[in-house]
Amino acid sequence: MNSRLRQTFYWFLFTAFCAGLTWLVYGASLQLPFFFDDFVHYPFVEANNVARIWLTTDELAYYRPLNFTLWRITYELFLAHDPFVDHAIN
Repeated sequence: MNSRLRQTFYWFLFTAFCAGLTWLVYGASLQLPFFFDDFVHYPFVEANNVARIWLTTDELAYYRPLNFTLWRITYELFLAHDPFVDHAIN
């Protein structure tokens, strides 16, 4: 096995290990329902388009434009907020 292929293989194993460890530690959280802090942010996400999400904080305590953008995109795709998908995004 040449060194480039071996290095790629080791990176693949490392990535698979990290993904498995993450699933082991956080996997159960994907089954949880929405919590109070979710309901504070969803009206903001629903009321604004993607561009506006990046241009205003609307005086939110926690401003997370990347999460809010992904929540908005999945909201448009599924026509509702899904706890599993939104928790996985986080």
